[in-house]
Amino acid sequence: MISGDKDKNYSEVLATSKDWDARKLPYRFIDVPGMAHTNASPEKLEEALHWVGL
Repeated sequence: MISGDKDKNYSEVLATSKDWDARKLPYRFIDVPGMAHTNASPEKLEEALHWVGL
């Protein structure tokens, strides 16, 4: 998950992230300060793709 504090769904993303972490699921939240409900930057997308093994 890639999101930021300007995203309209940010509070839901945080809640879901905490729940997934508590359940020890393979999950990573890339929190980008100032990011709104937009596409991730190429750098953050690359970080996410690297995490999933691509």
